[in-house]
Amino acid sequence: MDKQGAGDISRYEPLWGCWKLRRLLGCGPHGAVYAAEKECLAGKEFCAVKHLSLPERKGEQLEALDHLLQKNSAHTLPPIFVRWEEVSREVRQDGTGIDILIRMPLYTSLPQYRRTHVMTIDAVFQMADHILEALSWLEQNGRCHGDIKPENILLDSRGRYYLCDAGLTQALDNMKVSSVDDRIALGQVLLALLPPSEEHLKEICTQAKTFPSADALRKEIALCRKQYPPMALSEIAAACTAERETRSVSA
Repeated sequence: MDKQGAGDISRYEPLWGCWKLRRLLGCGPHGAVYAAEKECLAGKEFCAVKHLSLPERKGEQLEALDHLLQKNSAHTLPPIFVRWEEVSREVRQDGTGIDILIRMPLYTSLPQYRRTHVMTIDAVFQMADHILEALSWLEQNGRCHGDIKPENILLDSRGRYYLCDAGLTQALDNMKVSSVDDRIALGQVLLALLPPSEEHLKEICTQAKTFPSADALRKEIALCRKQYPPMALSEIAAACTAERETRSVSA
């Protein structure tokens, strides 16, 4: 398995007594995410494992993570969020710090999905609706996400969108973020998906920070959607960077 840049956590296998790491999905400022699998009677089952690497004497980060875990448990988060199904804390043998391992469902990130799929305008509307539902819930509970980006927007096999890492960056970096920051960041994500012809929707996304809440922005985008003729919703959204690069090389 390729673990380049993510650190070797295979020493903890099998994770939670049954999971084996299979491949590295991606790295971020706080660690990495792996795909893992286990054998069961019906065949193989798959999951994602997030690895957070904390230096020693980072008690405030551990306290923040424990607090976040309580908030992000499978019993309290609505289905629009990616659940933390199991969490373990491992002290490194060399005493240099602590490894936090989090088991989650294995979904497809938005950038990964767009490398092989084309998004229609209707799909962009649906994604905005789902993520704004998540942001609205956070706002109603006095919380913020703090790291809205395409890599934290995931899809399952049914095409349902999810938001992951709710509050993780804020907990680890002690960032001061607001719900306005979340709305601005989502507006930027949507702007990158929209073709130049979508002037009305682009204006809404550009003005995302002026809306009083995520729910208000959600209603405005829903109203915009109703004004589209049925055929227009099937029009293609903007190509992702990888697609543009591939096309230019082919040309």
